Amino acid sequence: MTMNTQSALARLTRQVPQAEQDIDQALISLSSLLTTMVTARRDTETGGLNSQVAVQQVSRAIEELVSASNEMARAHGSLSKIAVEKGVGDMTECPKWKNSDTQDKIAA
Repeated sequence: MTMNTQSALARLTRQVPQAEQDIDQALISLSSLLTTMVTARRDTETGGLNSQVAVQQVSRAIEELVSASNEMARAHGSLSKIAVEKGVGDMTECPKWKNSDTQDKIAA
């Protein structure tokens, strides 16, 4: 099945923000999990190496999701540029890219 420009634009316009929201939701879930883990460790006095390893593992997962969020923002910007080049989009339509200072920080 081939896609024309308009159908590709419609799908991407729907899927890109959804992917960004999904990453944000995963970050919220993991952050909540980490808070629960550390609170449980403190309140139940369950310290030790295994507890610390689990905290580190979830912390790494959070770091990786932050990286994924950065990459998704870059991809969003790249796709927005393509839409402008094709004459089917306007980068001002994307709230994350209205502030060029933010774009520069994410792109770094």
